[in-house]
Amino acid sequence: MERQSSYLRLYIRHFKYFKKYGGFSLPLYMFFAIFLYVLYPVKLLVQGMFVDSVIDFYRQTSLLHIGSYMLPAPMVYMSAWLGLIILKEVIVWLKDTAYDRLRFKVYFRYVSHDLARRIHRFNLQEIERNDIFNKLETYKTYWWTAALTVINRTNDLIGAILSMVMTLFTIKGVSVVVITVAILLPVIKFAVQYIQEKIYRRFVEQLAIPLRKRSYYINVLLDIRTFMERKVNSLHKYLRRLLMREEDYLRRAYTAHSIHKKNWLHFASIYDLMLLSLLQFYVVATSIIRKVQVGMIWANVNYIDNLHQKSALLLTVVGELIANLRYVKDLYDIYDMKGFADKHWGQVVIKGRGAPPSLSFKRLNFSFGRRSRRFILKNANLTINPREKILILGRDGAGKTALVKILTTLFPVPFKSYYVNNIPVEEYARGEIKNLFSLVPEDFGRYYVPFKKNIILGDPMRKFDKKQYNTALKITGLDKWLKQSKINPETIPLGTYFYPGVELPSGLWQRIAIARAIYRDRPVYILDEPFSYIDSAAKYSIFHNLANYLDKYGKTLIYIGEDIDFLDYFDAVYEKLGNGRLVRITKAKAKREWGGGRYKK
Repeated sequence: MERQSSYLRLYIRHFKYFKKYGGFSLPLYMFFAIFLYVLYPVKLLVQGMFVDSVIDFYRQTSLLHIGSYMLPAPMVYMSAWLGLIILKEVIVWLKDTAYDRLRFKVYFRYVSHDLARRIHRFNLQEIERNDIFNKLETYKTYWWTAALTVINRTNDLIGAILSMVMTLFTIKGVSVVVITVAILLPVIKFAVQYIQEKIYRRFVEQLAIPLRKRSYYINVLLDIRTFMERKVNSLHKYLRRLLMREEDYLRRAYTAHSIHKKNWLHFASIYDLMLLSLLQFYVVATSIIRKVQVGMIWANVNYIDNLHQKSALLLTVVGELIANLRYVKDLYDIYDMKGFADKHWGQVVIKGRGAPPSLSFKRLNFSFGRRSRRFILKNANLTINPREKILILGRDGAGKTALVKILTTLFPVPFKSYYVNNIPVEEYARGEIKNLFSLVPEDFGRYYVPFKKNIILGDPMRKFDKKQYNTALKITGLDKWLKQSKINPETIPLGTYFYPGVELPSGLWQRIAIARAIYRDRPVYILDEPFSYIDSAAKYSIFHNLANYLDKYGKTLIYIGEDIDFLDYFDAVYEKLGNGRLVRITKAKAKREWGGGRYKK
């Protein structure tokens, strides 16, 4: 009972969701779709009356009064039949128009937007969970089709019920037993369909990982950015082989399941059709014995067929509604998931947003998952005072990037182990901590939009700041490149994803990422391997300009990397070790163990 109640709540929620975004298109579409079902038994009645009127007209000419005119009965019924056909086509036209408005409005304007908004309320550790990955893959593959099927099948459900009621009112000369048998005949076929749908749902869940792999290989093979590497190193052949392996597996799985499912459904359909034919034969035979009019016999046979079809439709619709609601549920499950930030944030607001805060770890422990024995941070202590420049060194795999995610609260940490201005981060209002940072991540974004928009994406919600924009270009040297390239920064997209795009080397993309962080201009700058693609001369110039800018405006810098080229610029040096320890070291030790600093302040 509780399970049925949950399906009903989900069903109501789904309609509210479509009504919220679809407006009047949803009720209009449903009205026209249901009206078509009601129209069908009326058309059958008129057709039967037309046949009988033709036979009677041959026997004895009969006229009907239509206003002040006397018209032959067949002509009147024929006109009514024609009017119903025209009415049906008009209703179909109106229904299709309302349907297109509904699905395009919801699909293109809201669903993906809502999902993206909800996803970005999670933290990174939650996004990387397998259950969310699987639900997202199922959503991308099945949700939209299932969502519309629920709407369409609801129309079928209501329309089938009304059509059956209309048929029961218009059918004549057929016993209650025959009508009952016609309605109950499809139960066997429905039982087969329901069992097969349950099997199919389990089948789809098992294919979540192969589907994700297939999607990944397709995206990699179509990624223009890595085309050169794939082409020169013949990676595309190997990647195509991997894609074919996943597609062969999916093809075999889908084919085997489809054949098994259709075998059962065809067997049930043949059995159902044989019983229906026998029932209709019985109705015709008994009607002939009782000398029922030909038109009425024809109408009753069609009424029996309509009752059987709508009964089968009712049962099928119920099964499909339940099956598709399971897919629809995946999206709402993501909406309903409560992440760490939904549960554990307070109300403290940072005052004086321009001033950099103090940041500190106090015996902080962090690992991926409760059962993991590998600590990213173990009993870590760290103090970063306002306006300090901190260098954090670490080898590959030591967890440097994970440290960035902890500092920016993308990963939840134990209570009272991470402090901002001596207040635990969990006591701050949501978004307050992230708003402190200008971040240049190691895996920076390459946004295929015009140059200017690429920069202001650092803080797209504020009014365009021309002074800060020019500062960002000057520090990174992009102002000189812009003059030399002679591209229009406001119209020409970067990258070759959109025409007429301009392809950029990775070094320029990285400069743009640094400029984006400068335009954002928060109290604390975090640079994670910010010069991995930039040549040495430009690297020194950019860092020197940035360091002077940060000194001038009193910003904090946290620099994470594997070299000490700019050692002389930093106030303190920490070493991130692979065993989870974070140790402060002297500059002399850093020179001995990591090589000498190349650039002097």
